[in-house]
Amino acid sequence: MEFITPGIEERQRQLDEIKRRELKEENEKRAKEVEASNERVRAATEGRERAAIEAERLAKAQQERKKFAPSPQRYVYKMAQIPPNITVDESAHHGGEAASYLERIVNQFARDGWEFYRVDSIGVVIPPGCLSALFGGSSQRDSYYVITFRKPLREEMI
Repeated sequence: MEFITPGIEERQRQLDEIKRRELKEENEKRAKEVEASNERVRAATEGRERAAIEAERLAKAQQERKKFAPSPQRYVYKMAQIPPNITVDESAHHGGEAASYLERIVNQFARDGWEFYRVDSIGVVIPPGCLSALFGGSSQRDSYYVITFRKPLREEMI
C-alpha cells in the first residue's frame, strides 16, 4: 500500500494538467508552423504555376503579334503619274490607244528593272484662290492616274 499525502496527490494532478496544457500549446504551435510552411509551399507552387501560365500567355501573345505585324519591306516602289485623258487624232483612232499608251510607259519602266504593280485613280481638290472665292468661285476637282511599279529590295538595302 502506497502512502501518499493528501496535498501531494493534488499537486501531482496540477503538474500533470500543466504538462498537458504545455504539450497542447506546443502541438498547436507546431501545427501552425506546419500549416504556415505548407501555405508557403502552396504559394510558391501557385506562383510557379502562375508564372508558367503567364509565360505561356505571353508566348501566345507574341505569336499573335507576329501574325499581324508588318512584314519587312521586300520591295521598293516607284509611281508615275499619267494624264486621265489622252488626245488622239481622229484618223489614228482605232480603239486601242489607251492600252498602247500604258504599254509604252510600262515597258519603259520594265527596261529599268521595274515591275508593273497596279494603276490607281487619285482625286485632287483645288480650293478657289482668294480673289476667285470672293467672286463665288468653287473648288475644282481633278482625277489623276498613278501607275505603281516595284522592284525587289537588294539585301544590302534591308
